[in-house]
Amino acid sequence: MRLIGLAVILAVNLVLAPLAGEAQQARSPRLGVLLFSAPETDPNVAALRQGPADLGHTESRNITIEYRGAGGKPERLRDLAAELVAAKPDVILARGGDVTPFVRAATGTIPIVMVVSNDPVAAGLVASMGRPGANVTGVTFVSSDLAAKRLQFLKEMAPRVSRVGVLWNPDHVDPEYRETQKAAQALGMRVQSLEVRNAGDLDAAWQSASATRVEAVVAVSSRLMTTNR
Repeated sequence: MRLIGLAVILAVNLVLAPLAGEAQQARSPRLGVLLFSAPETDPNVAALRQGPADLGHTESRNITIEYRGAGGKPERLRDLAAELVAAKPDVILARGGDVTPFVRAATGTIPIVMVVSNDPVAAGLVASMGRPGANVTGVTFVSSDLAAKRLQFLKEMAPRVSRVGVLWNPDHVDPEYRETQKAAQALGMRVQSLEVRNAGDLDAAWQSASATRVEAVVAVSSRLMTTNR
């Protein structure tokens, strides 16, 4: 988590650096943070605080961090994004592929650093990975390139497994399910799609896995999966 914090803060620092170098500085740089959870409980906040410190930015001394947290209630994100933009921070950190769209919709001028696990291009957050465009940049933890390696490890651990269930959220724009299908073909395995869009779908997914004699399950990472792990 600390490394994630450093990666994000390096991106944030690129935005804040010109402000720090200005001769006339009426106030410290202000970083706005929008979280799906609450700042008091989010496990990434500790890394977020340590990251600026490692780069010489001490909270309450030469950097101000304004937190807004939805407390796990997505219906609050739109208003919180607008509230954060109204506070006029120099840069906004949006934590999550389900959080970033609200910040992006709220401002076209304040720089946004996103941290997402979905595909930001397919989700319409940026134009491309190399040239994101507009006022959005950041990092993504899409791990579709590792789909084949996960199935390979599974096959090594349980050589007799031939039918694999993939637990995934179709609303989380991520190519990992598609890549898992390709990898399964190469390994002579069959894939059963176990779609879960909300926690209420989990029971039905497991029932489907049982009915189709799934022998192992691969869970595609998303906030839904993490929250209900």
